[in-house]
Amino acid sequence: MKNFKFFLVFVSVLALGFTFSSCSDEDENADIRDNVVGTYNFTVKSYIIENEELVLQGEDTGSLTVKKNEGNATTIDFYDGADLMFQGNKIVEAANGLAFDIPSQSYSADGVTVTMVGFDYWDLGGTTYQGAYLTATKKMQFAFVFSIEIEGVEAQVVTTFEGTKQ
Repeated sequence: MKNFKFFLVFVSVLALGFTFSSCSDEDENADIRDNVVGTYNFTVKSYIIENEELVLQGEDTGSLTVKKNEGNATTIDFYDGADLMFQGNKIVEAANGLAFDIPSQSYSADGVTVTMVGFDYWDLGGTTYQGAYLTATKKMQFAFVFSIEIEGVEAQVVTTFEGTKQ
């Protein structure tokens, strides 16, 4: 009888341990990008760099949609309607949300080449990132630089984005 009680306690402890490890496996498999997926109302501000200072040039509002990139588990896609605008990658989780970078992306239209690259905007544990999502406020903020070259003349515009999830 004593061995039977020991056996029951042993099996119970094993079952509890298995249950706890299963829960942690689910947490490990959770996709942190699920937090940012959705539609955002935003304000975007554009600046030029003048004497190493950012000088506001304009402000606009709108909305965009963030989706998970199905081909890469560390990338999110930013859409204007059905059009992919740009991507965020290198997503890292933080206690109050997540941070990400915006890789260099280029496109051409009517002979004009536009290059967009992230602008260091957030600091997380001593590492800088170009964007962040704050879970408590459901706000996303990021910044990037547009480099536009027309007939050999290059101009740069720093753009900041602040959006609230709907």
